[in-house]
Amino acid sequence: MNPQGLLGIIMIVIIGLVLSEKRAEISWRRVTLSLVLSFMVALVFHFIPSESLLVLNKLVAALEASANHGASFIFGYLAGGAAPFEITRPENMFIIAFRVFPLILLVGVLSNIAFHLGVMGKIIQWLSWPVRKFLKLSPELALGSAASIFFGTIEAPLVIKGWLKNLNRGELLALMTCTMSTIAGTVMVLYAGVLSEKLPGSAGHMMVASLMSVPCALAVSMLLIPFQAKENTQSVEIKSPYHGLGDAITSGISEGLQMILSITATLIVCFALIHLVNSLLPLSFPLETLLSYPLRPVMWLVGLSWQESGQAASLMAQKIILNEFVAYLQLAQTQLSQRGLLICLYSFCGFANFGSLAIVAGGLGQLMPERRTEIMGLALKSVLAGNMATLLTGAIISFFV
Repeated sequence: MNPQGLLGIIMIVIIGLVLSEKRAEISWRRVTLSLVLSFMVALVFHFIPSESLLVLNKLVAALEASANHGASFIFGYLAGGAAPFEITRPENMFIIAFRVFPLILLVGVLSNIAFHLGVMGKIIQWLSWPVRKFLKLSPELALGSAASIFFGTIEAPLVIKGWLKNLNRGELLALMTCTMSTIAGTVMVLYAGVLSEKLPGSAGHMMVASLMSVPCALAVSMLLIPFQAKENTQSVEIKSPYHGLGDAITSGISEGLQMILSITATLIVCFALIHLVNSLLPLSFPLETLLSYPLRPVMWLVGLSWQESGQAASLMAQKIILNEFVAYLQLAQTQLSQRGLLICLYSFCGFANFGSLAIVAGGLGQLMPERRTEIMGLALKSVLAGNMATLLTGAIISFFV
């Protein structure tokens, strides 16, 4: 029994209760079932041999090698090719733009191919069944929440684009929270590559983290804005938006380029803004350091030792203020124990940060212009809810590591 993790779960539930818009309407049965589903996912994968999770790492390594091969043909030594000079500072040879971003292009294209061929749609429908069956969700929300395991904050809602208007306020927050508390398959491969040396099997753990975070996100959403269960037997068919395999490939390339530009711009602006704010703060206290102080007891409650909670809190602050990519880059450089690394991996595994706030608000606002004001109001709440959900996931996984 892990008393810290249990206290962490209780703490997050209490926060959700305090911030709830309609406390009297909370369905404690559905909230409890959501947490039980997350525990069940963790339990199932706990008994799966670790070698099975390492298979995903081999896939990641193969994808990385292929992406580097294509990138080095164009960019040469900047992308990992042979250098035409003697390298005296090898630690400075890893250039994110040339070594990391090509992988996004490759995975984006492969995802589109799988989606067009119907493979992704079948997986999403299969994964949506448990939450739809046990939590009595509408088919639209069930599919949207399952799609968030593979797609990003905007791509997941696009899967149910034609049915978004059917979601009420609570269901809309639930969908936004699911996208905030998971990571897309494109960047999962990227983050796993960053952590693979420090934490073998990181790709498998990230997939498990996203699977666990969906019911956790639904639990948090049901606390903050309760919504009614729906006894609905109607099915929603997922259709490919592409007109052929060629269209899927070219669309994947175009979407990948847009994602790369978005990530690049976000990182540049976020780092610049944080540096500007830090330079203006008195006593030279960085913003992430200030946020890390209240986060330290939170990370302890999630299951980390007090000695490691300080460093973990600093990384969690970077994840919220900047993004999870920065947090994982820093996590790969830490000296945390394997237990600490695993709990942090699960606790950081979501898009809930201030950069995603604008992406979600702008993207969903375009899809539903008539509800733009409502979406803007829910966007900030979804960032809070997304972080509460991933911390719940971290607390639950602390029982198993």
